[in-house]
Amino acid sequence: RLVGQVLGHPGRLPEVYITIRVKYHLLRRLLGVKADGDKAARVSRMRKGETLMVNIGSTSTSAKVLSAEGHAVMELQQPVCTEV
Repeated sequence: RLVGQVLGHPGRLPEVYITIRVKYHLLRRLLGVKADGDKAARVSRMRKGETLMVNIGSTSTSAKVLSAEGHAVMELQQPVCTEV
């Protein structure tokens, strides 16, 4: 599985990140999911300690939320090499 892997000359690749800080916006309701009756399920706030699946470029990895006030700070399960 080479999806998301980066090969290049030393010193010429983007930075490798283990934690990221992102600006996020939650949808009010879940799309395609029904709760009681015809009402759409509501989205809860992001919480510290919650584990999420994130996509960065072509890489998918899980991330643990360290802080979710204003911007989210997340610790990635796998390091990611990307430009910000």
